[in-house]
Amino acid sequence: MTTLAPDAMLEAAAIGLSKAQLIDQIMSLNPTATTSFLEAFQESGLRNYLDHLLALQTPRGREATWTRRADTPAIVAAEPLD
Repeated sequence: MTTLAPDAMLEAAAIGLSKAQLIDQIMSLNPTATTSFLEAFQESGLRNYLDHLLALQTPRGREATWTRRADTPAIVAAEPLD
């Protein structure tokens, strides 16, 4: 697993990584995420999640901001598959 420095990760997320690279970077920041779980998501969702995880790496303060993208819902609900 290759990890990038936080600044390089921000740039990489912005320019676009492959799905496998996105999953690799997410797992380096969130070790509880599994490959099989993350593979179920589209690249755009993984990119949004990686951007969010990277924003969380910034120490709290005035510079620590994260803006939800307009194409993502603020509230999501799921119903169990029975």
